[in-house]
Formats: sequence, C-alpha cells, structure tokens
Amino acid sequence: MHGVIRAEASSYEEKLQESLDKKEELAQQLEDAEAAKNELEQLKQEAQEVSAKLSADIADIGAYIEQLDAELNEVTERLNDYEERIQTQEDELVQIEAELVEAQETEATQYENMKKRIRYIYENGESSLWEVILNAENLSDILNQSEYVMRIAEYDDTLLDRYQLAKEAVITAKAKKEASLEELYTLKEATEFERDNYLELTATKSEQMQQYMASYDMNEDMLEDYADQISDKSSAIDEIEQLEEARAGDEQQLRDDEAERLRKEEEERQKQLALEAQNKELAAARLTAAAGITLTDETSINKMIWPLPGDGRTYSGFGYRIPPTAGASTFHRGVDIGGEYGATIVAVLAGTVQSTGYNWSSGNYVKISHGNGLVTVYFHASKILVTAGEYIQQGEAIALVGSTGVSTGAHLHFGVMIDGTYVDPMQYISYDE
Repeated sequence: MHGVIRAEASSYEEKLQESLDKKEELAQQLEDAEAAKNELEQLKQEAQEVSAKLSADIADIGAYIEQLDAELNEVTERLNDYEERIQTQEDELVQIEAELVEAQETEATQYENMKKRIRYIYENGESSLWEVILNAENLSDILNQSEYVMRIAEYDDTLLDRYQLAKEAVITAKAKKEASLEELYTLKEATEFERDNYLELTATKSEQMQQYMASYDMNEDMLEDYADQISDKSSAIDEIEQLEEARAGDEQQLRDDEAERLRKEEEERQKQLALEAQNKELAAARLTAAAGITLTDETSINKMIWPLPGDGRTYSGFGYRIPPTAGASTFHRGVDIGGEYGATIVAVLAGTVQSTGYNWSSGNYVKISHGNGLVTVYFHASKILVTAGEYIQQGEAIALVGSTGVSTGAHLHFGVMIDGTYVDPMQYISYDE
C-alpha cells in the first residue's frame, strides 16, 4: 500500500515538473514571439512612414508634372499656331510669287507690245499721217484720228506704268511675307526649344516619378510581407496562449487529482487508523469474550464447541419448516440459537475467515473455512469482529448476536457445510453448562 502511494506521489511530482518545464518553455516561446512581433510592428511602422513620405513626394512630383504638362500644352498650342501661320504665310508667299511671275510676264508683254507700236509708228509714222489726212472726209475726222493715235500712245504709257507699279507692289508684298515668315520661323524655333526643354524636364520628372513609384511599390511589398509575418506571429502567440491555457488546465487538473488522491489517501489512512483501532478493539473483545474458553487450533469436525457460550437455547432446527416470517426459507439450513442481543459468538473450530459481509436474507454474516471441505456459517450478527483472510483459533470471538437480515428477533443462525452441502449442525455440537 505504501509502495503504491509512493509511486503515485512520484508520478505526480514527475508530471508536475513536466508541466512546469512546459510552462517555462511556453513562456520563453511566448516572449520570443511577442518580441519578434514587436520588432516586426516597429519595422512596419517605419515602412508606413516611408510609404507616407514617398506618397507625398509622388504627389508633389505628380503636381509638378501636371504643371509642366499644362505649360507644355500651352507651348504646343503656340507652336501649332506658329506652324499654321507659317503654312498660311508660305501658301500666301507662293501665291505672291505666282502673282509676281504673272506681273513680270504681263509687264514684259506690255513692254514688248508698246515697243512694237512705237517702232511701227516710228517706221510708218509719216506715211500713216498722210494717209489719215488724205482719207479723212473732214477736219474733224482728221482730228479724231490724230487724237486716237495719241490716246493709244498715252494708254500704252499708262498701262506700262500701272504694270510696273503692280509688279513693285507684289515685290514689296513678297518682301514683307518673307520678313514675316522669317520672324515666324524665329518664333517657332524659340518655341520648339522651349518645348524641348519642357519635354526634357517632363522626362526627367517622369523618370524620377517611376523611381519613386518603384520604391513605393517595393515598400508596399515590404509592408505586406511585414503584415503577413505579424499575422503569423499573432497566430503563433494565440497558439502558444492556447497551449499554455491547456497546460494550465492540465496542471490544475493534475493538482486537483493529486489533492483528491491526498484526500482519499488521508481518508484511507484515517479509515486504516480506525480499522486498526477497531481491530485492536475487536481483538480485545475477542480475548475478553473468550474468557474461560481455551483457545486451540483444533479443526476436527467431531471436536466442535458450542458457538454461543452461556446460552444453550435452540429454536428452529435443521430441515423443512413453516417460515417464521416473510422471506424466510421453508428448508432451514442450520439451527437458531440463543436470543440475547450483543452476546459473543465464537468460532467452533480453528480456521481461516473465508468471507464476511451483508446480504438481505443473512444479514451480517461470517464464513470460516476449517479445511477438508468443512465450512461453518454465522448469520444475523449485530457486529462482525473478524476480517476475511484472518486466521481464527477455536473459541475466539468472531461476532456479536443481532437481528439483521430476515429475522424475527435477536439470535444466531449457525450452519455447517461439508463439500458445499449443508448438514444438520446438531450432529456435531452440543451445549455443556
């Protein structure tokens, strides 16, 4: 018994130490996980600050690029206007040049015609004049013909002057167009330079924007990775806390079980102490009750002694009978002796207590084996003084008379079995005063 208790205590100490070691291990894991999580959260915070800064820079660059784009659009519109004006001016210059060619050709033609008329007049002037006079019908006709010739000459002069003026006007217009085109070319060139500067600046800022965006995207990937790692650490912390909660529950259950074991152990110890005290009391009672009776190791069936010292009364004998009370048997398998409540019952022979206990019909009972198939029984006791497995001498007190089980009053039912069969006890016992 003590060995079992020591083994249980040792097992408890081992399990408790395992639980405490597990607690320390989980605490270290929890500390490490929380430290890693805190470090990741710090890195995440720093990455968020970087993202915020990059986002602000990107917004600033974006606003600057928008401003550059607006100014570039303005420059492009001016450039388009210059190109349209240049195209118009060039078209007009082509038209002017065509007009100039036409004016020059007209002037040349008129000049040639005038030279021909002058030469004709010069070569045929005198004869023609006489022909006019001779052919005229009157003076008025002569004057009219002369005036006509003069007017032709004046017309040629006037027309030539006019063509020359027109040609000069075209030349002047061409010069102005060329000067205007030169100015437009200069403005266009300056505007193209301005546009190229804007394009270069925009390209630079766009490249810078791409770098910032790449940095921002990389930082966002880091943030996502940190978030995943933090989530993993949170899950690990939750798992560790759950393990610790389960471990704490197991430890508490272990402690509760140990407390219950100790309580039962103490209860059993108290019972054992009480049983030892009872056994001492029973032993004393047996010795006292056996006063005047010689204790022997006799086991012969023919040397049985009376089981109830000082009381030789018998009531119901062995065999068929009318049941004395409801539940009693019609075949009585023993003999009823005495009637004094609490009187001492002794063993009729030496032997080993086969069993003790209680059932509804026999009440408190004792069965003793004497060897060679011989067993004696003692029913309806008020108190049992022996325990199963105990060696009892002949004449030793084993129980006190009572009325437990199916009984009409205080008495001892004594029975004898040989090889499992009940026989009449009165064949082997008799009362001697």
